[in-house]
Amino acid sequence: MKATTFHPVRLGVLLVIGLLVGAGLYGLQSVRKAPRTITLNNGTSLQFVGATYGTTHVAGITPLGRILSRLPAGLLNKLPVNWPPLGLTVRLSSQPTLMVWLSHWGPAGPPAGSYSSTRAMLRPSDGPAAGPVHYLTLVNSLSNQPKLEGIYVSEFPQRARQLELVFFEGDFEKSELRGAFGFRNPGPLAMVHSNWTASSLPTTAPAGDLQVTLHTFASGLGNQTTHRSSEVVYEAADVGEEPRALAQVTFDSPRGTNEVWSIFNADLSSAWGQTQPAQSRSEMTSRLLFSPVLWDEGQPWKLRLHLMRTAGFTSAELLTFSNVPLPRVGQSNRLDWTNRSAGVTAVLQHFLRQSNLTKPSYSSRDLSEIHVLHPDLGTNRQFNMVRILAHPTGTNLTTQGSSWTDGYHTFQFHSFPEGTTHLDLTFSVQPTRYAEFIVNPNWVTNEVVVPR
Repeated sequence: MKATTFHPVRLGVLLVIGLLVGAGLYGLQSVRKAPRTITLNNGTSLQFVGATYGTTHVAGITPLGRILSRLPAGLLNKLPVNWPPLGLTVRLSSQPTLMVWLSHWGPAGPPAGSYSSTRAMLRPSDGPAAGPVHYLTLVNSLSNQPKLEGIYVSEFPQRARQLELVFFEGDFEKSELRGAFGFRNPGPLAMVHSNWTASSLPTTAPAGDLQVTLHTFASGLGNQTTHRSSEVVYEAADVGEEPRALAQVTFDSPRGTNEVWSIFNADLSSAWGQTQPAQSRSEMTSRLLFSPVLWDEGQPWKLRLHLMRTAGFTSAELLTFSNVPLPRVGQSNRLDWTNRSAGVTAVLQHFLRQSNLTKPSYSSRDLSEIHVLHPDLGTNRQFNMVRILAHPTGTNLTTQGSSWTDGYHTFQFHSFPEGTTHLDLTFSVQPTRYAEFIVNPNWVTNEVVVPR
């Protein structure tokens, strides 16, 4: 009985699809313009197919596939989407994202093969290109038939109704603009934004009793820098280079210069809610770099700094584990030592020792590690290692890096002095401090100079 009722339904669906396809093909013949094609240096041709938004992305490379890709999801679910004659391709994403679909084919004769020096960047139709660079690896088929390529774009302009995907080729120093495809933004447009007003620079913001002054903020900088005796010069981004943003701040504490402050973390956010964490920071001069930079959509940005003191502590802010035994190479000491300071309990859990590193390249798994638990730290206080003293040499050491999550820290070490048997480990506990600034993007086309 089920079999007799199934085929008429399927037949009806196919008839509807047939009518839609016929009407669509007629419309394509009568009003559709030929799509624009970009030709790369090796002869590969790119053609824009469409843009989709969501978690299920469907596109077609043939005229029939392009019409079918516009059908409602209920009808698409009844189609054999992977059946080649339909010309449909489906991609899935775990989170809603933008997908830009391109078709590409090689030149006549031998196949073009893999071509990975092509880069693409997204921009509003009335603004500069920004966001991450998308590197394309296009492998053309031996049959020289068009192939479909989907580019996942997790971050994109939130207000622009029209977007452009811009293509570049070659090295950054000799990059060439190959062309751009314009299309309607298929994602939701942010209709409500924060009403921020940017301050002129320099400007000062409080972080408790600490005063933080933002001296420089600039966008559109590249990777080319020149270090002079007292200053650093940042060059504007070259054509096709991923643009960065630069911020430079200074600190003024009422307790004088015996305190040393640095930027522990930072992020840059747009009025629409997009956020970009800092790519790198210099603790000596408190310079910040953000890459990729956000899109300039006509509104200021918010720069939020998470600050940390690295010197000038009172005894009540320090917590020390003395005479911590150094394990043998390749072994781990399970310690579970407990200490308490400033209302925070710290547990020195274990110490994993690796061989001293002598090679220039290594992975994080090659580093020695110390794990410290602090379950009652909370969000209003922060924890950091401020001194490492090796015995019996009396050598002061530094960490190679650290990582943290809710409840514990991991501190990493590159090597220990020959003959080291024990360590004294001193940690600081201090209030969490933030400073916020509202800034204009300030896109530059020339160099920016800041103090070292």
